[in-house]
Amino acid sequence: MFNGGFETGDFSGWDVTISGIFPKVQGDEVSGGDYAAHMGDGGEGMYFSRYTAAIAQEISLPAWAEDPLLQLAFLVEFAEGIEDVEFHGNEWGWLEVLVDDQQVLYACSESNGWQEHEYDLSEYIGKTFTLTVRSVLDVEAMWDWENENESYSFPIYFFTDDISITASGAKPEEPGPTEPEPEEPKEQPKKKLPQTGGALPLEGLLSLGLLTVGAALLKLRRK
Repeated sequence: MFNGGFETGDFSGWDVTISGIFPKVQGDEVSGGDYAAHMGDGGEGMYFSRYTAAIAQEISLPAWAEDPLLQLAFLVEFAEGIEDVEFHGNEWGWLEVLVDDQQVLYACSESNGWQEHEYDLSEYIGKTFTLTVRSVLDVEAMWDWENENESYSFPIYFFTDDISITASGAKPEEPGPTEPEPEEPKEQPKKKLPQTGGALPLEGLLSLGLLTVGAALLKLRRK
């Protein structure tokens, strides 16, 4: 895959779905390198849009790949002073990773720093799939939470970094061009003597290569 660590400083290689001001590449909160993706804040930064900020990339796993593995780092960070609030289940904002339509990571609770996540991609060997990382804001669920808890919602910051796909196995070598087999030499047809009976005339012997010119002259002189 390309630019999984966002070290280009932008989303080169990714298809981007924008919600409000997200996603964006930034360098203040990173797992490794100089940059990471800030996917959303679970709040007003994602308002007045689709409420889904996403990046996606099409991946092809070769048929010779062995033990392919998706690896990434993620961070879910609550607003300062409310780190002890626990979310359970499908809250109003979350970070998720999809392989095609299959959810392989769901995170909505405070992660207490950067966490690493892995997913086995063996079922996709020899296939092409779409990898999607996105943050989602469910506005109605947020209002329900506020009414139930008699409190205002708060920002939830979602980050991802160091996205990679690794695999063992070796690409088989392509066969080189084959050299044509040498042709066997063809046998020259043997010259047949005319079936006339008796002695051949000199012209016939000469044409068949059975008599040299000098021998023919000598034979004529002897006559």
